[in-house]
Amino acid sequence: MNKIIAAAALIILGTAGQADLVLPKAHVSALACLENLDTTSTWNQCLGQLFAPCLGDDVGSESHVRCF
Repeated sequence: MNKIIAAAALIILGTAGQADLVLPKAHVSALACLENLDTTSTWNQCLGQLFAPCLGDDVGSESHVRCF
């Protein structure tokens, strides 16, 4: 779990210099969920938000592989 939070932080810090970067709403919601883990959200809620954009894709399809 800490590895996911650390990876998200590295992605955000690595792109902080890009003023035109706008994260999709789904990513912002998932990051907010992870920030509030164990206070206002649970791990299962965060997992649901992380993978929600991929739910309609057939497993193994090109769109599923490119989802994240």
